[in-house]
Amino acid sequence: MKEITNAQLLLDVPETDTSFNFEAYADVLMSVILESDPRFTLGIYGGWGTGKTTLMKLIQTRLLPQDDSVHCVYFDAWRYQHETHMILPLLDTIYESLNKTKTRWQTVGVSLKDAVLSLAQGLSIKLPGVGINPSDIIETWKNRGKVFSDYYNHLGVLQDALDTIRKDDPRSRLVIFVDDLDRCLPAQALQLLESLKTIFDVSGIIFILGLDYTTIAKSVEK
Repeated sequence: MKEITNAQLLLDVPETDTSFNFEAYADVLMSVILESDPRFTLGIYGGWGTGKTTLMKLIQTRLLPQDDSVHCVYFDAWRYQHETHMILPLLDTIYESLNKTKTRWQTVGVSLKDAVLSLAQGLSIKLPGVGINPSDIIETWKNRGKVFSDYYNHLGVLQDALDTIRKDDPRSRLVIFVDDLDRCLPAQALQLLESLKTIFDVSGIIFILGLDYTTIAKSVEK
């Protein structure tokens, strides 16, 4: 048997060798992010090992020097795939990132915090089981409606905070990178995608999603 030397494992970490011309893609996408009205989602598609994370990190690196007009948040969805509601750790990650800035973006974080708390409370309310007095069931759903109403009210406050920042500087935008969605349990990935679509349609925010389109499409078909 031939002696094997210098054997290495391939680790699941972002590639630093950008010989695949990712810089050109990153420059174009950075321009799209900075020049477009900030209320959209970009998908970066590819299978495992094709460089999705590398490209997303390159885009983030290019956006960081934009003084404080652009604030970037990076969320690794795979780390939270066992959470019952993945939207909560995402929102909490955004809040923590904004709150640490000590800049005008901190006011957006304060607005978001109340929305997170309201949503967490609403998602924690469960319908009572069989044998419970019907009036208790009705009261539970009344409370559920109230906390979700509070959540959407807080989103309105969040929109006001973003509008204020953008009035002072129209270039301002919050860019949220959500990576490794395709590595999550299919049901959790779909739940997060639906949450982004239905309860986070806010002007001033851009989502960049890294995923394997084929994997997600198969999950939808099931």
